[in-house]
Amino acid sequence: MLHQLSLARLPVVETVERLRPPSSARARPSGAFIHRGALVYRGERGLCAGPDGRSLHPDPEGWCYLGAQSAGELIVAKKAKCRMVPPIAQQIVFLREGHGEVAAFPGQCFALSRGAKRAVVADLRSGALSVVDLRSFSARSLGAIEGALEPRYELPLWLSDDGAVLLYLETAAEQSASRLIRLDLETGRKRLVWGPIAGPAWVSGIRLPGAPSGRILSLTMHLAPRPRFELHLGDSLLLALDQPQPSHPPTIVGPDHVAMVLSPERSPFASYGPTDLYLVPLRAGVLHRLTQRGDVRGRTRLEGGAIWVEGGSEVLRVSLSRST
Repeated sequence: MLHQLSLARLPVVETVERLRPPSSARARPSGAFIHRGALVYRGERGLCAGPDGRSLHPDPEGWCYLGAQSAGELIVAKKAKCRMVPPIAQQIVFLREGHGEVAAFPGQCFALSRGAKRAVVADLRSGALSVVDLRSFSARSLGAIEGALEPRYELPLWLSDDGAVLLYLETAAEQSASRLIRLDLETGRKRLVWGPIAGPAWVSGIRLPGAPSGRILSLTMHLAPRPRFELHLGDSLLLALDQPQPSHPPTIVGPDHVAMVLSPERSPFASYGPTDLYLVPLRAGVLHRLTQRGDVRGRTRLEGGAIWVEGGSEVLRVSLSRST
């Protein structure tokens, strides 16, 4: 379901650049991202960097680093036992070049607040939520996530740039309902901002600027009896697609658009069809496709006048300018 064309000025693509790790005969590089200007990725025996594939953070014996992201001078990664199939993270670790692991906390999922130098770590075995100061590595409890949790699956988390607000999913017993919770990190106040929705399903969201309490852009994905994805701004439906979609949160691109990796074309299988990077107007409008190859994977962010897509087998950089 797509509404009439937005009147907002649309950013246009200047360049699309694909930053690829070097090929490996033994292990296909994965989880690529940019850290301090260098391309970093998962190699055969740990995190590697640069075109020569130099070892940046080798895996500890019996362990492997997965799902890593850059956080200023640090790299935040999931640490899992290598022999587990599939590997399930047991710790969220903070790595600094030349020092290795400088801090570790029990957990499987995390969210970063780049502006406030904070991270939130979720331990899905105990349900514990913690906030970590990325300068002192001190941690404090944010309480517990209610409902059924499964350490094998990613829990959608979003932390605002100012480090003040966390949005996360809570699932009731036996996945009968899912809801999006807003948590104020300073006061500890929790409130429901979307749902509950009947399961099996997931819901995630981001807070948009422009109102004292912030507007919530929520994403819901119903998995049964048939796939149904919906994007809502408050109570308004912006987009609906009848096939599975990636769960990474969107990235705000100016006041009128968000960038998302989407799969609008239906697949004959119970998974994604072709996935590309799209701009979605927040005033309701047609999807604007930024890439054309149907192979985009990963999470988005905005930096330096470009949209970056990281976490796949390569890093995508899409430079934008405003149309006249």
